Amino acid sequence: MNLSLAPEIQNYIESKVGTGRYATPEDVVADAIERLMLEEHSPVDPETLAAIERAEGEFDRGESRPFEEVAAELRKKYLGK
Repeated sequence: MNLSLAPEIQNYIESKVGTGRYATPEDVVADAIERLMLEEHSPVDPETLAAIERAEGEFDRGESRPFEEVAAELRKKYLGK
């Protein structure tokens, strides 16, 4: 299948490849299509999906914290323990 894309879409795809997250333009398009398919069949609303994607990005960048640390913080905040 050959597609013609608007220049701004081509530039966007190239910028995504340039980040190193995707190896090829085809990988960018495949990921986008997979996300559309998930969105169509997902009981999760778009805002929740966006939050999940942000969290995955944070995890990929090493911005995560151990579960035990977060659980202790939440117990203290909400249960006073």
